[in-house]
Amino acid sequence: MKAPVRTGKYKRGWKYKIEYESDTDIRVRVYNSAKPQITHLLEFGHASRNGGRVPGVPHIAPAEKNAVKKLEKKARVTLQAK
Repeated sequence: MKAPVRTGKYKRGWKYKIEYESDTDIRVRVYNSAKPQITHLLEFGHASRNGGRVPGVPHIAPAEKNAVKKLEKKARVTLQAK
Protein backbone atom coordinates (compact mmCIF):
# COMPACT_ATOMS: atom_id res chain seq x y z
CA MET A 1 0.00 0.00 0.00
CA LYS A 2 1.26 3.47 -0.80
CA ALA A 3 0.15 5.08 2.45
CA PRO A 4 1.60 8.50 3.28
CA VAL A 5 4.66 8.24 5.52
CA ARG A 6 5.87 10.82 8.01
CA THR A 7 6.80 8.68 11.01
CA GLY A 8 5.62 5.35 9.56
CA LYS A 9 3.09 4.69 12.34
CA TYR A 10 0.08 5.24 10.03
CA LYS A 11 1.51 2.98 7.32
CA ARG A 12 2.30 0.17 9.78
CA GLY A 13 -1.19 0.43 11.31
CA TRP A 14 -3.06 -1.25 8.43
CA LYS A 15 -4.74 -4.52 9.50
CA TYR A 16 -7.42 -6.81 8.15
CA LYS A 17 -9.90 -9.18 9.70
CA ILE A 18 -12.07 -11.81 8.04
CA GLU A 19 -15.58 -10.94 9.24
CA TYR A 20 -17.50 -13.70 7.48
CA GLU A 21 -16.64 -16.60 5.21
CA SER A 22 -18.78 -19.22 3.49
CA ASP A 23 -18.54 -21.32 0.33
CA THR A 24 -19.84 -18.45 -1.82
CA ASP A 25 -19.02 -15.29 0.13
CA ILE A 26 -16.18 -13.69 2.04
CA ARG A 27 -16.22 -10.36 3.85
CA VAL A 28 -12.98 -8.76 4.93
CA ARG A 29 -12.66 -5.60 7.03
CA VAL A 30 -9.56 -3.49 6.33
CA TYR A 31 -8.79 -0.80 8.89
CA ASN A 32 -6.03 1.30 10.36
CA SER A 33 -5.49 0.44 14.02
CA ALA A 34 -2.83 3.08 14.65
CA LYS A 35 -4.49 6.24 13.31
CA PRO A 36 -8.09 5.48 12.24
CA GLN A 37 -9.23 9.09 12.64
CA ILE A 38 -7.01 10.45 9.86
CA THR A 39 -7.70 8.02 7.01
CA HIS A 40 -10.47 10.19 5.51
CA LEU A 41 -8.45 13.39 5.93
CA LEU A 42 -5.39 11.96 4.19
CA GLU A 43 -7.41 10.34 1.38
CA PHE A 44 -9.52 13.37 0.47
CA GLY A 45 -7.63 16.37 1.88
CA HIS A 46 -8.76 18.82 4.53
CA ALA A 47 -8.77 22.47 5.57
CA SER A 48 -5.46 23.78 6.87
CA ARG A 49 -5.13 25.46 10.25
CA ASN A 50 -3.52 28.47 8.55
CA GLY A 51 -6.22 28.79 5.90
CA GLY A 52 -6.37 27.11 2.54
CA ARG A 53 -6.49 23.38 1.93
CA VAL A 54 -4.16 20.42 2.27
CA PRO A 55 -4.40 18.21 -0.84
CA GLY A 56 -5.48 14.60 -0.47
CA VAL A 57 -3.21 11.62 -1.09
CA PRO A 58 -5.35 8.91 -2.69
CA HIS A 59 -4.01 5.64 -1.26
CA ILE A 60 -7.06 3.69 -0.06
CA ALA A 61 -9.14 3.74 -3.28
CA PRO A 62 -6.26 2.57 -5.53
CA ALA A 63 -5.41 -0.23 -3.07
CA GLU A 64 -9.06 -1.32 -3.02
CA LYS A 65 -9.22 -1.42 -6.83
CA ASN A 66 -6.01 -3.46 -6.94
CA ALA A 67 -7.36 -5.92 -4.34
CA VAL A 68 -10.61 -6.35 -6.29
CA LYS A 69 -8.67 -7.10 -9.50
CA LYS A 70 -6.49 -9.67 -7.71
CA LEU A 71 -9.53 -11.35 -6.14
CA GLU A 72 -11.36 -11.53 -9.48
CA LYS A 73 -8.28 -12.99 -11.19
CA LYS A 74 -7.90 -15.58 -8.42
CA ALA A 75 -11.59 -16.49 -8.68
CA ARG A 76 -11.34 -16.93 -12.46
CA VAL A 77 -8.30 -19.19 -12.13
CA THR A 78 -10.09 -21.29 -9.48
CA LEU A 79 -13.24 -21.59 -11.61
CA GLN A 80 -11.26 -22.54 -14.72
CA ALA A 81 -9.44 -25.25 -12.80
CA LYS A 82 -12.69 -26.94 -11.78
